[in-house]
Amino acid sequence: MVSLKTLEETIATFPPVWKIRERNNKDLTAVREILKTCPQGKTLPNEFIPSDLEPNPPQLWYGFGINIEDMLKYYRQKLTEFPNLPDIDPAGLTRMVMQQVESRLYKLCGYTIEFKLVLSDKYDMVLEWYDSYNFKDTQFKDEDEKDMINDLKLEVPVLQEQNEPAWYFDSKSFY
Repeated sequence: MVSLKTLEETIATFPPVWKIRERNNKDLTAVREILKTCPQGKTLPNEFIPSDLEPNPPQLWYGFGINIEDMLKYYRQKLTEFPNLPDIDPAGLTRMVMQQVESRLYKLCGYTIEFKLVLSDKYDMVLEWYDSYNFKDTQFKDEDEKDMINDLKLEVPVLQEQNEPAWYFDSKSFY
């Protein structure tokens, strides 16, 4: 079983990306320029939807931003409610925790919700349920989506800091 010591060491290994970017003003400025082009609100402009003219636009994820550190703290808070994980290296443990949390949230909401690494000046990841490549085909009914959002915010209190979900660029789109 993963020890609290290992979990604390793993949490310390992954400070939020914005803390790292704060130290590199040039990188932070470049990221913020890119982020200005990210769609606001739920509506997705056509330029981000694959088409014959643009088969591979930058991919976006829609959901709530979250830091790896916060995801690990959520796991620690609910530790007794998760299956035992081995006491392993921080990167391996983090990936296993992500899978366990995704599975728990799927059972809670009834929808596939995944962690995706994003380009952001605030978050490491997004807890996503839509992606720009399949958005037209995968939207939930408004009432179902509102219920899911409420469930997520109750289950993962750090998400309550965000009013609404948002679009985030996939981290691989720019690196």
